[in-house]
Amino acid sequence: MKATLTGKYESIKNFPTASLTVDTKVGDVKLKASVPDFVVADGRPSLSSLLSFALEKPGSFSIDYSHKNDVKFQFMNSVKVLEKAVDLTYTHARKENRTAVEGAVALDASNKIAVSNVLGTEEWKVRYTYAHGALRRTVIEPCYDVKANAWDVAVTRKFERGNAVKATFRTSSRSVDLEWTGDIPLNTTIKISGSINMAEKIAVPKLTAETTWSYEI
Repeated sequence: MKATLTGKYESIKNFPTASLTVDTKVGDVKLKASVPDFVVADGRPSLSSLLSFALEKPGSFSIDYSHKNDVKFQFMNSVKVLEKAVDLTYTHARKENRTAVEGAVALDASNKIAVSNVLGTEEWKVRYTYAHGALRRTVIEPCYDVKANAWDVAVTRKFERGNAVKATFRTSSRSVDLEWTGDIPLNTTIKISGSINMAEKIAVPKLTAETTWSYEI
């Protein structure tokens, strides 16, 4: 059994939040229970949400029940098309009555393309992923939103020891996101991110610091 505790502080809020996840494996299936976003004020935790549950088999299916009383089903499969493996993902959110389908194919070790659509809508997205270099540590991901007629571009640079820096630019909102993640001893991961909306008259950066601890119980 594995327990994961994440603490987060955002500059736009005046209090830290935390989330706790516990998962265990039963054969090929993983059972997960989590308490997302409980508030930590004056050193005392206060629940602002209820338990969420998930049952999943990696690469096959997942069923999630959230604290918002919504159930989400996701099914994954792979088929051969012109000697290429196409990964298919079907996602349905019951409460929102929203169904999305995505198909992704790896053209080679460095190039991948994915197309997604929300059924019954004009919400189409096309994402291209290019991993540069022999170790493929620099990843460039342009994404085109057909309905919004807008581009997002993300660039990630991975380093040794689990460190990575990611920059994202969204043309629709004219926002820039910067994110750094790193691993430190004792099964701990740190993430520091910042976001700024250049469309605002007075652009105020939004900063977030997040630490995750993982334990085997």
